[in-house]
Amino acid sequence: MLRFDLLGPLRVVRDDDLVIVRPYKPRTILACVLARANERVDVDELVEEVWGGDPPPSSRANVRTYVNTIRRLLGAPGNAILSSVDGGYVIRAEPEQLDVQAFRQLVAAGRKAHLDGEVATALSYLDRAMALSRGPALADVPTGPLLSTYAATLDAELTEAAEDRAMALLQLDRPADALAQLRRLVTDHPLRERVHALMIAALYRAGDAAAALEAYQRARAILREQLGIDPGPELRQAQQAVLLRDVTVGGPGFRESVGTPRRLVGAGPQPPRQLPPAAAVLVGREREIAALHRAAAASRPRARPTVLAIHGPGGVGKSTLAVQVAHDLIDRFPDGQLYLDLHGATPADPPLATDVALARMLTALGLPSSGISGDVAEAVGQFRSRLAGRRVLMLLDNAADSAQVAPLVPAAEGCLVLVTSRVLLASLDGAAHLPVGPLTAEDSVQVLVKVLGERRVAAEPAAAAAIGRLCGHLPLSLRVAAARLVAQPTLTLGRFADRLADQRERLDLLELPELSVRASLRTSYLQLRQSSSAVDLAAARGFRLLAGLAVPEFGIDAVSALLGTPPARSEAVIDRLVELRLVDPLGSDRFRIHDLLRLVGAELAAADEPAAERSAATRRTIDHYVHSAQRAMSFIRPGIPPGSDGPTVGEPSPVATIADASAAAAWLETELPVLLAMARHHPAESALDLRRILAPYLSPRARWGMLGELAMLARDAAVESGDHAAEALALISLGLVSQRTGDSHAAFDHLGAALRIQRRIGDPQEGVTLQYLGLFCYEMNNCAEAAAYNVSALRRLRDSGTAIQRAIGLHNLSDVYAALGRTRSAERFLRRSLSLRTAEEDRFGLARGYVNLGRILAGHGELADATRWLDLGVAQAREVGYGEAEWEGYVVRAELAVWRRAGHAALDELRRAGQLTDGLGRPYLRGIVLSQLARAYRLLGEETMAESSESAAAEVLAKCNTGRDPALEVFLAQRGPAVRDR
Repeated sequence: MLRFDLLGPLRVVRDDDLVIVRPYKPRTILACVLARANERVDVDELVEEVWGGDPPPSSRANVRTYVNTIRRLLGAPGNAILSSVDGGYVIRAEPEQLDVQAFRQLVAAGRKAHLDGEVATALSYLDRAMALSRGPALADVPTGPLLSTYAATLDAELTEAAEDRAMALLQLDRPADALAQLRRLVTDHPLRERVHALMIAALYRAGDAAAALEAYQRARAILREQLGIDPGPELRQAQQAVLLRDVTVGGPGFRESVGTPRRLVGAGPQPPRQLPPAAAVLVGREREIAALHRAAAASRPRARPTVLAIHGPGGVGKSTLAVQVAHDLIDRFPDGQLYLDLHGATPADPPLATDVALARMLTALGLPSSGISGDVAEAVGQFRSRLAGRRVLMLLDNAADSAQVAPLVPAAEGCLVLVTSRVLLASLDGAAHLPVGPLTAEDSVQVLVKVLGERRVAAEPAAAAAIGRLCGHLPLSLRVAAARLVAQPTLTLGRFADRLADQRERLDLLELPELSVRASLRTSYLQLRQSSSAVDLAAARGFRLLAGLAVPEFGIDAVSALLGTPPARSEAVIDRLVELRLVDPLGSDRFRIHDLLRLVGAELAAADEPAAERSAATRRTIDHYVHSAQRAMSFIRPGIPPGSDGPTVGEPSPVATIADASAAAAWLETELPVLLAMARHHPAESALDLRRILAPYLSPRARWGMLGELAMLARDAAVESGDHAAEALALISLGLVSQRTGDSHAAFDHLGAALRIQRRIGDPQEGVTLQYLGLFCYEMNNCAEAAAYNVSALRRLRDSGTAIQRAIGLHNLSDVYAALGRTRSAERFLRRSLSLRTAEEDRFGLARGYVNLGRILAGHGELADATRWLDLGVAQAREVGYGEAEWEGYVVRAELAVWRRAGHAALDELRRAGQLTDGLGRPYLRGIVLSQLARAYRLLGEETMAESSESAAAEVLAKCNTGRDPALEVFLAQRGPAVRDR
């Protein structure tokens, strides 16, 4: 078994044998994944940890190499334990395999035993925990931001455990044993007041009161000299106990005398204990809990309490998390725990007024209501006076804003204030902020496991995952869903998931009398809707309209179009929605609405927004996306006809700022999912235009799934509207998708249907359909029929077609003639095509044309010119993202390398081609690469590799009856320059 030790120098043990991980970079990477054991560590985090802010270009590849080194060193279990997951790595380790996990379990058991009054048992656990420490954590590992923080956390935990052990020794009346440990702690941590307080108690319990008082003076001098502060309550209380000869100091009640102000018998009412009970189910918040614990333990300026502010959207589990952390820390605050719901997220109640909040807390602290001042400023003074010198934990739940919280923060440095809110309380002085988001998919399933039982969830894992996704991974939604399933034990998870998938029913299913997802998510909207602020009212309208748009994400330009407002006003609306967590920022001025919030917003839009305004807003936004996509394509395929701009409503919608082809490609890649969503949710208004505009972009990039869905939406919209010409064009796209995905029968069916429609209505675009019929015949090696179709197409497009359409026809004829061996004719047709494409600045078509011209010239023996055209074509194809043209360029250059008997150069070109094949989705391309690899390996004398490649190629190509390239195959079969056509 493998064991990993981090509490000291990094140590790996396999079956009692030490495993040496010597190079420092693999050691750092191993330490990183162990620090996050059982969680994914992103590759970018590893790169930053090893190289800092200036990594080499090969850093990501180097990380893979180091991970493989670690796996090799770990032996047989290495690959299973250290695995690749979603752009990162995760190491699987059980508690008994990792000393940190074992240490934490032992410390937690010791503290629980101590709370139960079993001090001897607590000491036993703490002794075992401390025995795991071999010195400073990760002492021999170079650390970056991740590991330095982690090591500091471990060292702090070790120190706290040592303090707890010393306290247990004192309570068991073993001060001499405690002193041995405390002297080391005082030396190592001279600024920790708790260590000094424990030292004073131990000296006093050992019978040396004078030494105890001297220890206090030494601690006081150190704090003054190094921090410029006087001792805090912990030290002062310890000194006072010695001066009073308090026989309990360091004894069974020690936690109430050292580290906390002692509460004298008869000093007033019992401390308030107002915390709600901790939730029965809390899953997946380990990182947040650890962060809050660290923040609670961090040092603070004198006369400042610790304020921890948790913020996040509704239903995310902020209150549950805060209550759990409050219970974790409860023993540090023996003077009381206050809880107050500030009603900042309760639609039925206004936010709690300051005077009411103060009165409730002062009453809990023992001040009679008759003694509470009616003046808010005076009441604040009373509240802070009551907490002076006391250690009290306060949980202020559901705060509306910083102004509501600020008067309720005490001045006492021994207090802790936990605050939850939907908004970031940015102006809350001195607060540490923690954002909380939805659970992970795995943790969502674990919530169901905790409530429904492992057997029921394990029986339907896919349905459980779907429920988590449909609940938006929100704890509140999952609680409601689980409660419904508990109430209906015969209801399958699959059936419930199917019901949730219906958007019309989902919010109703996530509703119980005492728990309502809909009500929780509406709260922030109602805050805007009921406001008198113009920005808030605009934000409420923006939320309604954005939710109805149903797109996965959006930018400011789209918001401006939707609202019909200038960008500056739109930014103010988005800022407000982000502040209230109704919209999530994605970075780079991109935003999204959570799925459940979108459903709530759509309901609100139907209720609060006039139908005419909703329709006009949608039309403005569609215009924005259509016009912006058209502008982008004007840079990428300038020769493609723009077609109809479509109607506009009111003022013209803003168009994205796109300055060149590079910016155009970047805009399209970002917005493609949005454009597809627009077509999906608003097909009648957008699908026809978007298919027309995007088909020339999607096809060269082999985005067959996207093009297929867009074409089906466009066909249905055309049928619905009676637009027969548009229906025919959509059928052409469906035919192309079918051909490229291996269904030639469906491809010809679609084209046949398109041709019948066009001939019935006299559509001049009939020539386009004939071009595709010619292409498909060519790809089935039926070149005679392909030639006939292409000649007919050119005749029809001579007057009615565009220059680009005629260029395509000439290019297709060139391919047919090349496949027939008439390469001089093929060259003439291709040069005419290139002339048209050059005039139209059709960079896509030019890329393929340059490669094909290079192939034809190579066949003629004009190798210098051929190489020049091939290089130009490959560079152009790479620049515009035309994968198939780039692939063919590499294959032809590899063939020329074979002709030169340069086997290694041929392998390099084929490797480049091979890297493109998977993304292009055509097995035929992979078969050609394998076939050519056989030739290259045979040239190098590697017969075994050649035979393996040849066999694999034959297997792939045997299944490729369509989608072939006969002209390329004829060229590759030449085995050298040959002219067969005059």
